[in-house]
Formats: sequence, C-alpha cells, structure tokens
Amino acid sequence: MKKSLLFAAVSAVLLFTTCKTDIDLLDDWKETTIVYGLLDQSQPKQYIRIQKAYLGEGNALTMAQVYDSINYINQLDVKIEQWNGSVLVNTFNLQPDTIGNKETGVFAAPNMVLYSTSAVINNTSHTYKLVVNNTATGNTVTSETQLIGNFSISSPPGSAVNITKINPTYKITIAWNGAVYGRIYQPAMRFYYDEVDVNNVTTTRMLEWPLGTVKSAHTDGSDDLEVSFDPNDFYRFLKNNMPTASNIQFRDADHVDFVVYAGGDDLSTYMDVNAPSTSVVQERPIFTNIENGVGLFSSRFRVVRANYSLSPNTLDTLAYGNNSCQLKFKDRNGNIGFCQ
Repeated sequence: MKKSLLFAAVSAVLLFTTCKTDIDLLDDWKETTIVYGLLDQSQPKQYIRIQKAYLGEGNALTMAQVYDSINYINQLDVKIEQWNGSVLVNTFNLQPDTIGNKETGVFAAPNMVLYSTSAVINNTSHTYKLVVNNTATGNTVTSETQLIGNFSISSPPGSAVNITKINPTYKITIAWNGAVYGRIYQPAMRFYYDEVDVNNVTTTRMLEWPLGTVKSAHTDGSDDLEVSFDPNDFYRFLKNNMPTASNIQFRDADHVDFVVYAGGDDLSTYMDVNAPSTSVVQERPIFTNIENGVGLFSSRFRVVRANYSLSPNTLDTLAYGNNSCQLKFKDRNGNIGFCQ
C-alpha cells in the first residue's frame, strides 16, 4: 500500500517536470521473515506465527490475499532450543498447524499457518531460543526469551466479593506480587452467569472486563502491584456489553474470577511502540527482537484466582440497579429484577 501511495506521489511530481529519467520504485527482493510468538507455560500448546514479506508489481492489498504470497510452503524448519546458560538442554521441533477459521481482513483467509508444539516448556530459569531455518534458501532467523515466573493474586481476600458502592470512596482492589521477568500486567474480572431463554434452554456465559494496564519498575519479582475499580463501573460495563435480548427469560449470576495477565519486557516495549499516537507525528519506530528478521518473540503468563461468590447486595444491585435492571438478573431471593 505504501508503494502504491508513493508511486502516485512521484507520478504527480513528474507531471510538472520535464525530466525523462525512468524511476523503478521496486528494490531488489530480499527475504524478510516475519515472526510473532509468545511462550506461555500456562497454556497446553505453544504457537508461533511465521510469515514472509512480499514484493511485486501492482496492488499490495491484492497480493496480501494470495495465500503463498505471505506463507512459506513446506520450506521451514522451526525449533525451540532450551538453554541452561551455555548448555543445550533440549530441542523442541514445531510443526505446521493450519488454522481454518481466520477472519477475513487484509491478509489471506480463512486458512492461516501457525507453527506449534505441545511439548512441556516451563522452566523459568532457562532461556528459550527460537530458530527458524528456510531449507530452500538457507536463511535463518533467531530470537530468545525467558519465561515469566509464577506469581499470586493476594486481593480481594477471602472467597466472596461485594461489588456494591457501600460508601462514596469504596473501591475494590486487585493486588498481586510482580513476577520474575514480568514487566507489563493486565488485570481483569471474569463474570460468569446463566442465561435462560423463552424455551427454557440454559446457557452458561462469561464476560471478561479489562481493568487497565500496570507496569512494574523491576523484572525481578520484587514489586507489589495493584489496581482498584469503582463498583458502579462494573454495572456500566454490563450495560454496554450485554444484550437485552427479548428472548431471554432471566439471567442468574454465578461467580467471578480475578485474572492477571503478565507480559515480558520485550512485549511491553512492543506494545508501547505500537500504541496509538497522541501527537501530530504519526510515524513511529519499528521495534523487533528477531535476529535477521522482523517481529516479536517474548513471553506471557496468566494467573487466576477463581470462584468468588457474589454478596446478596451484589445480586440485588444486578437485579434493580439503574445500569443493570433491564438485564433481567435474579435478586438474592430468586426474583427476576426490573427497572423501578
């Protein structure tokens, strides 16, 4: 797309000059491997996305829709090496894993090739090195990361939570200790509920409410971190994200989980670089930690403190509060709520 725009700009300039020099906007092709992967030992399978940059005459968006313009076809040897200092401990071979439900967009769909392994990758004291070798060209790209260490959520305490504005300054706090190799954290609350339609079919659903982003000053696990939220904001979130479908008889709140997602230092930098610009300068630097390629190879980890029951006051607020009364939640006594 940038080449097309640049070509249009150059053409406009040439209309007002007498220079007859031909300009070739396409440079010589050079293999550029694009890699995106986050190792996460809290997941049963690891995925790495590997594609190639493309160059050619015509519309770049049209070329992006061609499957083999962006995907390597039977060319890559992909592995993750586990290192303990200078000692190679293990090697995990990744296999092509075609995903068939990619949403339509700029790039070819619905099939997308990822590279995956179900091997146990969980040693937080070792270094993991990604090695991607193109067996057809001999081109090799590499990158390294450490896994994020385990951590725990310490607050809210107990096994129940009262999501009710009991006084003007009352807030609910999620607190956790920092993780070794963790830099960026995104806490969230998951709300589980049952939904019963007019045919008496019950469906269990979950909504996850993001609660912002927190950064630690250190990556050695020494920081104590927290985020607080106003209970009323929870009901506003439900109002904006839960449909008031006419075929729903009622909803029955079940429980909430508190979740904290942790990301590595390189992932934090990548997110900062690619955050929306707040200035008139829209150009931004490119961050990559891929040797001989472009992209990101880092780590993430997820910790969950689960099964908080909801207080009776919370159930009543769901049923009769201004922001949620139209959602047909049952109150503490099992009565279907309504707007007063």
